[in-house]
Amino acid sequence: MSLLELSGLTAGYHGGTVLHGVDLTVEPGGVTAVVGHNGAGKTTLCQAVAGLLPASGGAVRWDGEDVTSRPTHRRTRMGIGYVPQGRRVFGSVSVAEHLAIARRRDSAWTVDDMWEMFPQLAARRRHHGGLLSGGEQQMLAIARALLTGPRLLVLDEPTEGLAPVIVEQIRSTVGRLAESGMAVLLAAPQPQWPIATADRLCVLDAGRVTGRFTGTEVREDPKPLIEMLEL
Repeated sequence: MSLLELSGLTAGYHGGTVLHGVDLTVEPGGVTAVVGHNGAGKTTLCQAVAGLLPASGGAVRWDGEDVTSRPTHRRTRMGIGYVPQGRRVFGSVSVAEHLAIARRRDSAWTVDDMWEMFPQLAARRRHHGGLLSGGEQQMLAIARALLTGPRLLVLDEPTEGLAPVIVEQIRSTVGRLAESGMAVLLAAPQPQWPIATADRLCVLDAGRVTGRFTGTEVREDPKPLIEMLEL
């Protein structure tokens, strides 16, 4: 059974529709990537999964249960962790305070686990969020989400504007999380990282899924995916 299943999902803002009947499944222990240009609806999709944006049609099922009307905090408690585009860390709150606030008591992850996973954060634990580099802020956003104890980690363009060395570090971390059994839903505007990492990929264009690929397919021949994105 899929951990997350979207069936005919429709959502948008201020009476307008951005997502048009999206079908998508996310499995435990793998990375599902949603790839599309800016404006394709990737952030809307991520927010709808996290419960930050209500669905206007279709259904969101979590572990077989319909959670379409569940609010964000309920979905977080059920195991959906969300890392928003742009990181959104608090500028006047220290790294250590961010993590202490985020951790749920029943989370299998500890703050010490985050120091081990992201040594840069350990070295900057007393620094305020506003003093961190973009890469450090992204690590903090991921660590903060992990401390809620998710079974699914939703990442909205997690490498936007970051240096290649940081991109590789985050890609490696996401790969290890998936190998540990966590489900990952990744939204990205460019296909390079998803091609290297994802088990399944779908192309989102104007709020509709226009293509589906397995990771094996695109690693053997990425041309069909890349051509679809160039249309």
